[in-house]
Amino acid sequence: MFDTAMSSLTSGVNEKIAESNPFPDAGRIVDVAGGRGGLLRAVLTRHPALTGLLFDRPETVTDHLLHTGELTGRWQTEGGDVFTTVPPGGDLYLLENILHDFPDDDCLRILSNIRRAVNTGTKPLVIGAVLPDAAAPHPAIALDIVMLMTLRGPECTHAEFGQLLGDAGFRINRTVPTPALTSVIEAEAL
Repeated sequence: MFDTAMSSLTSGVNEKIAESNPFPDAGRIVDVAGGRGGLLRAVLTRHPALTGLLFDRPETVTDHLLHTGELTGRWQTEGGDVFTTVPPGGDLYLLENILHDFPDDDCLRILSNIRRAVNTGTKPLVIGAVLPDAAAPHPAIALDIVMLMTLRGPECTHAEFGQLLGDAGFRINRTVPTPALTSVIEAEAL
């Protein structure tokens, strides 16, 4: 039920991310804890030379959204636990609205597992709301309160994302805003 709800909440946002971010012309994307694969589907549909792997809990990846004719032969699924390991071999790793679900120590475990799975230069894309650095009104502040009350995971400022990614062996290259509440933080494995 949670996975279906998340698919409904993010369907319009996924299209905005796929069109806003400059994805590469070719390569393999690993969607980490990607739920039913809505973002991966949007990206693969918009970028036909890319292939993808949807990685999430085994019971989640069996009920995915990737069965469409135009994506035939361009995707795989794999069940697993992000706190244990992440599949190697991706050129780009997507983390959409994942890190705000967990406290920093759990986020560091996830990011460290990704760093162990990838080569230097591989890029994770952290997709989520970015809190403003100054005390200014912003819709992400309300989301921050909700996430802290329900899942113990805070929203982060750009500097906090930089620290978390840095602790796991990445550096931020750029941040791409989207027409939605989310931004795409592109990092790179050092």
